[in-house]
Amino acid sequence: MRRWSGREVRALREARRMSVREFARHLGVSDRLVSKWESGGETTFPRPVNQALLDRSLSTADDEAKSVFAESTSTDSVVARDLPTLCQLMPDIQDFTGRTDEVHHLGGQLESDPGTAVRLVAVHGTAGVGKTTLVTHVAHRVRHRFPDGQLYVNLRGAQAQTIDANDALERFLHDLGSDVEDLPDGVEDRARLFRAELSGRRMLVVLDNAGDEEQVRPLLPGSGECAVLVTSRRRLLGLAGVRHVPLGVMSAEQSVEFLATVIGSKRVAEEPDAAREIVRLCGRLPLALRIVGARLASRPAGSLTRFADRLRDEHARLDVLRAGDLEVRASLGLSYESCSPEVRYAFRLLGMLEASEIPTWALALLADVPIDAAETLLEELVDAELVEPVSEAADTGRYRLHDLLRLFARERLEAEETTASRVLAARRLLHEYTRACEYATSRIELGGRQAAEPTLPEVKAAVDSDVRAWFRAERSGLVTAVTLANDLELRTETWQLAEQVGALLQWQSGWNEWEQVLELGLTAAVLEGETAGEARIRCSRGLLRRAQGRFGEAIDELQHSAMTFVEVGDDFQYAVVQRQLGDTFRYTGRLRDGVDKFSAALTYFETGGNPRMTAGALNGLGDIYRGLSRWDESTRCLNRAIDIYAELGDQREHARALVRLGIVWRDRCRYDHAEDLYMRGLQVFRQLGDRRWEARAARHLGILQRNRGRVPAALEQFAEALTGFESLADHRGVAVTLRNIGDAHRIAKDLPAAEEDLSEALRRFLELGDLRWEARTRMSLAGLDCSRGRYETSESHLEAALATLTKIDDRPGQARALHGFGVLRRGQERYDDSLRAFARSRDIFIQLGDEVWAARLLAGSADTMRAADDLGWQRALAHAEQECVRAGARTPEEVRNWLLEW
Repeated sequence: MRRWSGREVRALREARRMSVREFARHLGVSDRLVSKWESGGETTFPRPVNQALLDRSLSTADDEAKSVFAESTSTDSVVARDLPTLCQLMPDIQDFTGRTDEVHHLGGQLESDPGTAVRLVAVHGTAGVGKTTLVTHVAHRVRHRFPDGQLYVNLRGAQAQTIDANDALERFLHDLGSDVEDLPDGVEDRARLFRAELSGRRMLVVLDNAGDEEQVRPLLPGSGECAVLVTSRRRLLGLAGVRHVPLGVMSAEQSVEFLATVIGSKRVAEEPDAAREIVRLCGRLPLALRIVGARLASRPAGSLTRFADRLRDEHARLDVLRAGDLEVRASLGLSYESCSPEVRYAFRLLGMLEASEIPTWALALLADVPIDAAETLLEELVDAELVEPVSEAADTGRYRLHDLLRLFARERLEAEETTASRVLAARRLLHEYTRACEYATSRIELGGRQAAEPTLPEVKAAVDSDVRAWFRAERSGLVTAVTLANDLELRTETWQLAEQVGALLQWQSGWNEWEQVLELGLTAAVLEGETAGEARIRCSRGLLRRAQGRFGEAIDELQHSAMTFVEVGDDFQYAVVQRQLGDTFRYTGRLRDGVDKFSAALTYFETGGNPRMTAGALNGLGDIYRGLSRWDESTRCLNRAIDIYAELGDQREHARALVRLGIVWRDRCRYDHAEDLYMRGLQVFRQLGDRRWEARAARHLGILQRNRGRVPAALEQFAEALTGFESLADHRGVAVTLRNIGDAHRIAKDLPAAEEDLSEALRRFLELGDLRWEARTRMSLAGLDCSRGRYETSESHLEAALATLTKIDDRPGQARALHGFGVLRRGQERYDDSLRAFARSRDIFIQLGDEVWAARLLAGSADTMRAADDLGWQRALAHAEQECVRAGARTPEEVRNWLLEW
């Protein structure tokens, strides 16, 4: 690059036939500066940046101007010059941890072969996510690729005192050797000088904390030899040619590693659970972890567990996350204050929601704006990195809020909104949730009551499209909405929503959440004096206790509910509770009591002309008659239910009743007939997308194949059922199927596989608190241990099972446990004890009217007698076979199947 004298500057202007003013505008400098150059003679030279512009002015001149210039000047003044080499990067961080993929990706973008366009990479992410730290680290790693220098400026885009592009250009040009007094005033002129200065040079420009595209564009070099790294809390969509790199929070493993780097790996190793809890409570946000690390490092003897306890207090968490000039609250506040008032209001309202995902329509209700306006507000919050879309692959209309941002939003909500305004906003959302749940329940179960449609068309469309998918998506929001109603002391809204959410959670086996919402609903109903509401919640609690295998509590809740409905004169709800009591008695083996309850409900529904509820009562009554081996009555009830559902055009319930009838035929060893009914039901479930009952039908098909001795085919069906239950997060369905799989392996003598599956099933039932199925699984494990000669372990399982079944008053279960003791005592060669156990078990089944199991117990006694060399065994076996024939067995093969002991 050449150095210009004053005479040469004047000669160039005159050669281009320009006035002083025109030439100054052409160069982007002031008139005064051009006059100063020309009057300075041979002794005063322009600054380097201006010299570069003069070079370009000469290179772009036409041939005639160049000739005139050549005649009026000599070349003696042409000399080389050296521009300064700058490294303005902030220091790299010694304890930089993680972000391996991001570092490699950014480095690859910057080190790629340069083209004609500047390499422009923008890293965007929420406050405190570590954008500046990452970019600084990467910039130092690629310094060798930019030997002419690295420029850095903090644009403070999220702060009130931002650095505009004009000021940033002044800083850059001054650092590159320009006299500030000689710079033009306009940003476009300065940008042109900046591009000229960097022309032909390999430099990296780091623009930190950019606010928007307008702030960035003038600071971009024009040469492909240069590269630019930008950080921003917003996605800078308006920049042409930019490569966007989103930066989220670190992984849990990286976060723990980072904490260990700051405070020492020994402390983390000594309290690993506390370290993971700290990471969780910090939301894996690097700024929060940096603050925690600094505070813990300053207290080498401090307990991580105690610090985690302090972070658990949501009201004080942001106060704890402060160290020196680092503060999470202040950092988040910068992003918040940069938004418009409408967007800040929307952000505050989101602080009310604890859900893991937030649908657009929820904000529309909270803010009382149309869906389109809510979508716009959420997109602006996304641009500000205050919320993030659940998926960028598709427009899902769902968003999520980082835990610390939620706490900050809640702080701003409480500080800037009145209680009355919060209640008004919440009520709009809660009422829509309640209507939507009631509508969804009617779509799933097709119950007797008509449900009002949701207010918002978008919600109704989602429920109509796939009610189960809707509930899976909204589950977290629904559960936390009950808590929101309770926190705001909206008692009516609390119990009403709790009842509806509980009905849906029953479908998906969400027992812990079901317990949570019902507890809140019951308290609210009692405090509000809502007697009928209390009765409805207690009915739902009875269903929960029954699902958990806590049958005594279930009966207490249901009976309390029934008496209340009598007091308030609600005969319909009373009949509904009688039906639920009938089912509960069926579960516990109190089959004759169950018949009474179902019969009472049936009478009411038939008298009231409610065919759907009549069919429901017939379903339950038919199943109880099956348990009593009253096959004809069972078949008659279930066929009546099937006919009613056919008349109603209810394909789903019709198919379910077919499967229940199939169970009757399976228990009667009419396997072909049972299989036909299962397959008919399964076809309908697949057509309707009823995945839960599809899984149930597959499981029953597996049991059918197992009973036929076709273990490989049974395992195929069980695998299909298991996949279905897992996809629905039906934990009870998964556990029951695992128990079936374990029993199938046990029959096939694959004992290691049987032990693995049965042990896993037991673990799951213990976790669910399902006492009945826990006891059943223990009996299966007892049989497995007995076959392996592990008599002590077998006895332990049987004793635990019998104690549980006695506690919940499950008489068929008690009888089966006694059967297990009979088999165990036989294996121990304690033959008299074996016969006594079989006799006690047989007495119970005779009382229950279960002729098949009574015959099976007699056959078991015959096996014990044969093992004891008692010649009476043949007579006992013949008696058992005769009882099977009287119960309906038609062939010797059926008799053998009925008497199998496994």
